[in-house]
Amino acid sequence: PEARRRGLTGAGVVPQRPTTRARSPCYQQRGAMDPSPQHLRIYRSNRLEKLAESLGDVLSEAPPDVLAPECILVPGRGVAQWLNMQLAERFGVWSNVLYLYPRNFVSFALDRVLAKPGKTLATIDPDRLVWTVLRALEPQLAEPAFEALRRYVDADPSRLRYFALCRRIAHTFDRYATYRPDLLQSWERRRSLDGDASQLALFAGPKDPEAWQPLLWRALHERLGAVYAGALERRFSKGLAQSQRLANLPARISCFAVTHLPPSYARILVMLCPHVPLHMFQLRATEPIAAGAKVSWGGARSAASRGNPLIESLGGLAIDFDAVLERELSSQKVATRVFDLYAPPSGTTLLARLQRQLWKNMA
Repeated sequence: PEARRRGLTGAGVVPQRPTTRARSPCYQQRGAMDPSPQHLRIYRSNRLEKLAESLGDVLSEAPPDVLAPECILVPGRGVAQWLNMQLAERFGVWSNVLYLYPRNFVSFALDRVLAKPGKTLATIDPDRLVWTVLRALEPQLAEPAFEALRRYVDADPSRLRYFALCRRIAHTFDRYATYRPDLLQSWERRRSLDGDASQLALFAGPKDPEAWQPLLWRALHERLGAVYAGALERRFSKGLAQSQRLANLPARISCFAVTHLPPSYARILVMLCPHVPLHMFQLRATEPIAAGAKVSWGGARSAASRGNPLIESLGGLAIDFDAVLERELSSQKVATRVFDLYAPPSGTTLLARLQRQLWKNMA
């Protein structure tokens, strides 16, 4: 059979020439793809090589359109390059693939289902949002709520403070958009949330320490509109149920070695499960705490803390991500199929001994 072409292109990753290495058995067309993508397929292992091998098994099955690019969600550039070499070694030639970072993947999914909102998602990126904040904050400084900010900015004639302030505000508003979309929506509707605790406590006043933040966000909202993923989730869900553009979605999606996703990103990913076969490859240092339990191994930090303390300290993000993912799967009633690929660490080195302790979750 003809070797499959895969490579490194697309949003979120710098294009790269097709990678070639020593030839191994090439891509084989096996049976047709599973027509029932209702389950989220989760592959877990303590060895990244095992996960790459399982991903290769998944990709060995021909999609309906062999010329369509493969879609793989990765946490960063290093993982994409390493995975590129592993798959090139397996298939001989590897090209025509989209390695997408989480933010780029969400934008990609929104574009495919809603046609254009995903294109504006980049406007909330801090490096671009800072320039919008620069323009929007200037006229607001004359308002009484911005008095502390005005004094801070006026103390520096060079305006370097003003740019640094706008940059910090842009980065914090980006975190709001990613992790606190409910907070931003309450500001847009002029409502207050119970137990509201904002992340940006700059220039706190004695009475209303954050009065300027809702005002500034509403000014940005008037300029930008609803451009963050949290504000588009409901439209995205309706679009999946009603849209005729589902043919634009990839034949399958693979999520490789991603240890953390914001809740809004996780919701969008789980929404795709009934429509697209979704394979998630998770690197975990230890097997599930309760063998045979339906909950994942990292359902709570307190459970992890009873074993090796490194599981909680170094695997905290993965533990939290498992909890977020379980909550979304339960909320959207999406079933899972879990494949455990753990391998006992071997060797007599200090690293091997530490890996065995982590694998057994021994203190």
